[in-house]
Amino acid sequence: METLVIAEPQKVPTVGEMAAADVRKANVFKKFGIEFCCGGNKSLQKACTDLNLDIELVEEALVNAVSENKNYSFDFKRWQPDFLIDYIYNQHHTYFYDEYPHISKLMDKVVKHHSKNHPPLAEVEKLFFTLERELIGHFAEEENTVFPLIKKLYHANKNGCDIREEDLKQLTAALHEMQAEHEDAGGILKRIRFATNSYSPPAGACTSFKLLYHKLKCLEEDLHQHIHLENNILFPKAVALKKELEKENVLQ
Repeated sequence: METLVIAEPQKVPTVGEMAAADVRKANVFKKFGIEFCCGGNKSLQKACTDLNLDIELVEEALVNAVSENKNYSFDFKRWQPDFLIDYIYNQHHTYFYDEYPHISKLMDKVVKHHSKNHPPLAEVEKLFFTLERELIGHFAEEENTVFPLIKKLYHANKNGCDIREEDLKQLTAALHEMQAEHEDAGGILKRIRFATNSYSPPAGACTSFKLLYHKLKCLEEDLHQHIHLENNILFPKAVALKKELEKENVLQ
């Protein structure tokens, strides 16, 4: 008698996993307003339902994006963790360090001259400086603790070296903390977007006002990509490395 083999149900990928697997799909999600970095743990069906989107239109756009850009080769998922970490730092951390002083000065100037006639600016200012303060601490924790730990795991796995169990526990706790802080940052960005009417300056706004909103929009876009790379690609790689090291029992 033949043995009946029952196939396990195939796991439905989340939008975060889809974006991590193909940056072209991430660009489609951006177009439709589907959040794949901070809120990327939903299925496409759930994400579309929450936003009242026609899933067939989104799926068609995903297919078209892939077929029209067949030679797209910027595949972050294939990058080794140490290289990806350096990219995140050089591309995203330095962007923030370069930009936030300019945004801060612009914010002070625009609020000083226009908050009386545009009350939402007070909320925008408060939210931005909260975000700035949180990100400075968050980036420092990544650069001083999280990134070095991930690199340490990567090289231990690559070279067959021992790793301390304490390091693995510290990394697990740090990753949970980083992801929670990403959620907080995503929430602040949503509130800034709402308070600025999706970064639309009022009629007759001066050049500084327009520039401020433009820079805030660019900051949001950069942070979304930054968080996506960490939540959906780098951190899962770190978890996989941790499991591999535990399986091989190379703990000190």
